[in-house]
Amino acid sequence: MHLIIGDNMVGRLVDLLYQKATTPLQKLLNQISGVNFSIGGISITDSPQKLSTTNYQILLEKMLRILKEHHQHVLVMIDEAQDVPGMVELASVYQVLISEGLPISIIMTGLPKNVQELQNNHVLTFLLRSGQINLSPLNFFDIRARYQQELKKRDPKISKEVVRRAALLADGYAYAFQLMGYLLWQSADTHLTNKTIDKILPEYQAQLSRNAYSKMLEELSSIDQKFVIEMANAPEYPVSAKYLGTKLNQNPGYIGVYRRRLIDSQIIAPAGYGKGRLQEIT
Repeated sequence: MHLIIGDNMVGRLVDLLYQKATTPLQKLLNQISGVNFSIGGISITDSPQKLSTTNYQILLEKMLRILKEHHQHVLVMIDEAQDVPGMVELASVYQVLISEGLPISIIMTGLPKNVQELQNNHVLTFLLRSGQINLSPLNFFDIRARYQQELKKRDPKISKEVVRRAALLADGYAYAFQLMGYLLWQSADTHLTNKTIDKILPEYQAQLSRNAYSKMLEELSSIDQKFVIEMANAPEYPVSAKYLGTKLNQNPGYIGVYRRRLIDSQIIAPAGYGKGRLQEIT
């Protein structure tokens, strides 16, 4: 089940778990004493006040024990994980649940910087031991092949040159890959040509900036921002550390520290000795 990040995530998980349960399981959950389950929410019969995280934790444990008896396992999926109170509460409760062998697992996705901040929270260091999969940029040849396959349905006469250019513009970035394909598919042109790409390019760049890059930039420190902006404005690409040192008036050690920070955050990527490229900006 998908759980949206925000406040009272433990309580919302309890409610969602009940709503998603099959009718026989709901009947079993309804047997938990002192609790009223309903479409409108959950209440404790002898406590009219608002339920606390502790109440929800106890209730969740009881529900999971019933599910365990009936060989059921709960998988919770969370997008855009980050270090916010609701997520911290849920992760803390989750640590207790798995230590008691209860049948629940959580899969979280998020930007590397946000995931690192969550893992480094002083009460959630156990997350450092969790399994992690770092996704690399999409492969150019895979993007080109998928564009070739799908865009031929839209225009059987589309050329390999146009497909190749579209794949290069996506530059391995998943959102850019989706956006470029969508804009090409929605184009008013009967035949998809390089002129079509020229026409959609301003909208493509505007949406990338508005929906992704501006937010990424806002979340960086002022020094990281200067670093990235200088890379974006560099006359040669990939950008050398020597060039950045000259533009920022800093020594190689200083440049190396911020270069490593941005690589760890997957904002930039290594591109040969002493050089880097912006990871997601086309």
